[in-house]
Amino acid sequence: MRLANGILDAALGFLALFLIFRPLELTFPADKRQRFFRPGWLTDLCFLIGQYLFFNGAVFCVLAHGERYVRAATPEALRHSIAGLSGWVQAVLVVLLGDLLIYWGHRLQHRVGFLWRFHSIHHSAEHLDWLAAHREHPIDAIYTQFLVNLPIFALGFPIRSLAYFAAFRGLWAVFIHSNVRLPIGPLRVLIGAPELHHWHHDRTRESGNYANVSPLMDVIFGTYRCPDHEPANLGVSEPIPRSYLGQLLHPFWRTSEGNSRSETCRKRAGRGGKKVVGLPGPGRKRGLLNEDVVTGAAVEQVVAVVADEDVVAGAAEQRVVAIAADEDVIPIAAVGSELDGAGVKS
Repeated sequence: MRLANGILDAALGFLALFLIFRPLELTFPADKRQRFFRPGWLTDLCFLIGQYLFFNGAVFCVLAHGERYVRAATPEALRHSIAGLSGWVQAVLVVLLGDLLIYWGHRLQHRVGFLWRFHSIHHSAEHLDWLAAHREHPIDAIYTQFLVNLPIFALGFPIRSLAYFAAFRGLWAVFIHSNVRLPIGPLRVLIGAPELHHWHHDRTRESGNYANVSPLMDVIFGTYRCPDHEPANLGVSEPIPRSYLGQLLHPFWRTSEGNSRSETCRKRAGRGGKKVVGLPGPGRKRGLLNEDVVTGAAVEQVVAVVADEDVVAGAAEQRVVAIAADEDVIPIAAVGSELDGAGVKS
């Protein structure tokens, strides 16, 4: 019976979202060439179904068990103070506090390798529309929900305010992923828009636009980005399986070998101040794997550092960049012939 109800809920949810967002995508398309049944459509549908059948319930169960402990630790005076505020004030506080928490939590998802393992699944979508919003690893979903909800519990907000916020944020998340570009002009700085989040999904891992409801946090902290066109390439630079099951398992497939290489690189970087080490001598060549560290004898001859999913960028195989320990990007001169065939790609 529960399975049947879950399937019915998924079908009704799909239909409701289709009726809300598909007309918007047809009327104000960001990418006019994108078809409804585009690549990855089936994978995203599986994520939607999986959320309704299994993972939403698991997330809510974890939150329900954690809520009573958080509320028990909340001072009673604070709970009474929050409860005495008007509904509109509570709603504004919930949105502002939630957006602040999501902003910094989201930035951590892009900066911390362990969190990126799971969040990269969401970013693996190479075509965005309302259905792509559901491509989210359940561990990633638990992280986000804890980040938003538990601090709100701690401040003593009534559960109805949280429920309204969760429903609103869920619809908003679908909207900002939709294949829509609305002619709202400068208002997008205040209320946000899908084109802002599209640029967040640009293939560059640090693309900005981390806020959820309003881009004010991005404006305040200097990560706001809104060119007048759509990004040329969406997705991630690292290889990720395209199947639903493959994406669920992918974060757990990453070997400890890659992590140990990253840690070795960091330790060596600490000695010299840069995340680089010595390149093998002339005539010795080496191919790059996803998380391999290629080292150099001097900064001028560094090929690349790919540690803990850091992305290597380059205009050509002979011109690459190295990523320093402080995340700055250092341009490197063309590498000599001894590096030909190293496998570095832009």
